[in-house]
Amino acid sequence: MKTQTQEQLVSPKEAIHLYQYATVVSVYLAKEIAEEYAKTKHISLANQPFEFFVLLSLLLETGRIQGIRQERQKRK
Repeated sequence: MKTQTQEQLVSPKEAIHLYQYATVVSVYLAKEIAEEYAKTKHISLANQPFEFFVLLSLLLETGRIQGIRQERQKRK
């Protein structure tokens, strides 16, 4: 897999701060993505605490914010 260097537009500390504005919808979306991934890799998520899905949601939201900021940079 070829990787591209990307400018980090959301710091980890900022992501944690911004996460307070996320919705429950993002947690359930992250859970659905994780479950689909688990199915394709034949692994179990049965013992994962809800906090695991909250963390995945944080990553999902951080990626969304990163994408928004990249689009704004393109328009400038």
